[in-house]
Amino acid sequence: MNPDDILAVFNHWKAIMGHTRARLDVKRAQCIRERLRDGYSVDDLQLAIEGNAASAWHQGENDRRTVFDSLALILRDADHCERFMAMGETARKMIANMQKRQEIEAAKEAKGPPTEEEKAKVRELLKSVRLRRVA
Repeated sequence: MNPDDILAVFNHWKAIMGHTRARLDVKRAQCIRERLRDGYSVDDLQLAIEGNAASAWHQGENDRRTVFDSLALILRDADHCERFMAMGETARKMIANMQKRQEIEAAKEAKGPPTEEEKAKVRELLKSVRLRRVA
């Protein structure tokens, strides 16, 4: 077992959850090691951490107003790990979509309104599409 893998997962958890004072103890190292032994990759475990961070309920928006973000919970067993990984995948997709939308909007703003030449090209393309449909 590569100690760098355990440290990478632990440091990711600290950074994502904001637990800057947390220390890697035996219990935390053991839960990471167990999931790595089960065949999960470092990226899988980091994805599970991100999934927990993306869950409003686990971040305190629950009836107890309590945050449930311990590494022991996230990596408790395969079921927990996979559930949080699925949440992480959803969160990553949403972030990627938001970034694409922002890039498209930024490009539109930087480019400005279409020129007359660009409008003419679009009209010609639309005309050719209409002709193909009729034919």
